[in-house]
Amino acid sequence: MYPSILGKDLSYRIQWLLTPKALERVDKIIVVSEFTKKEIVSLLGINEARICVIPLAVDHSKYYPKNKAECRRKFGLQENGKYILAVASNNENKGMDLTLRVLNKIRENRPDIILLKSGYGEKLSGEGIQNVGYIKEEDMPDLYNCADVFLNTSKYEGALPILEAMSCGLPVVVSNRTAIPEMVDIDKENMVDLYVKEILTGLEIGIDEKAVNRSKNFTWERVAEETIKVYSDVYKTVA
Repeated sequence: MYPSILGKDLSYRIQWLLTPKALERVDKIIVVSEFTKKEIVSLLGINEARICVIPLAVDHSKYYPKNKAECRRKFGLQENGKYILAVASNNENKGMDLTLRVLNKIRENRPDIILLKSGYGEKLSGEGIQNVGYIKEEDMPDLYNCADVFLNTSKYEGALPILEAMSCGLPVVVSNRTAIPEMVDIDKENMVDLYVKEILTGLEIGIDEKAVNRSKNFTWERVAEETIKVYSDVYKTVA
């Protein structure tokens, strides 16, 4: 668990106290990533054989490449603008400080590039930032399709927004921390200059078909099938 969050949020502290006792009493534990599995084994000493990994998924009937110009008109954005999208709260673990550093660096030579900030209605301050406020779930696919690149600099992340962005055909520029590499094929260090380089490359890609195709491995049908199997296996052992 990310320590700075534990110190600031009472709900996280309560979860940290109650969760270990609850996990001791269950037959199987379903987690969304290999990283989470390793965390549970390392921090709580639980036998890894009791832990089943079922990755997150995305609804591909809602999240898919759309007409960028139409989506931008919906949000009042420039049709020919260059936009980076960040979808995250301002909690420390989301790495918004690094997002700002990357944006400032890239705007030294590309002042036309704008960062669209979404996530819980929280805002970022600075040059080249456009806060879009709270976005309803049904409008999120359109927001993803407004952007040219998706940026995620999180230090501790479940990666669902990354998967949604990939499904909409966005080139994603992300860190190689926690569960993120399980969804995105990356191998890099957390360096500002490398983020800038990848963003500049992503701006010229258009629809990233490779990202779309990779996202199709993550479906709710697969989640349902694998979850039913876990429950079935537990039932057979206790019946």
